[in-house]
Amino acid sequence: MQWIGALLAAGGCALLGALCARRLDARERAMEFWENALARMASAVETGGAGLPEILRAGADGGENTLAQAARLLEEKPALSQGDWLSALVWEPLLTERETAALRDALSGLFAATAEPQKKALAQAQEKWRGFARAAREAADKNRRLYCSLGFLGGAALFILLC
Repeated sequence: MQWIGALLAAGGCALLGALCARRLDARERAMEFWENALARMASAVETGGAGLPEILRAGADGGENTLAQAARLLEEKPALSQGDWLSALVWEPLLTERETAALRDALSGLFAATAEPQKKALAQAQEKWRGFARAAREAADKNRRLYCSLGFLGGAALFILLC
């Protein structure tokens, strides 16, 4: 019976390490999505003639995410102020406050009446986001194997201690 408990505890540690590594992968995918979404929105602004919902849908790329929700919210409640609209959005939980603030700034810049301030806001957001994405990739590369190894080693140590 002791062996089974030790084996379960060791497996739990290894699983926890793998789950932490998976979370890093999910964060890295979220960062890549937003990097690409900002580029798609900038492209939509460059082509001109696109309204704010169309720009947001271009960034959403057909998926169900914050940008699709933002476009839908604009269509359903056009009388919302910019601040209320930004507050109503549900942000990706894997993003930090600084990253979310950069996205809020980019989206609030899209409320400008002309394309030039929209382009500027998106260009600034893209520049910030490149730095965020690079830092997230480096952290993921460094810590992914570390979490898996620590989970396995912790599980092995726990197995030895319990047996």
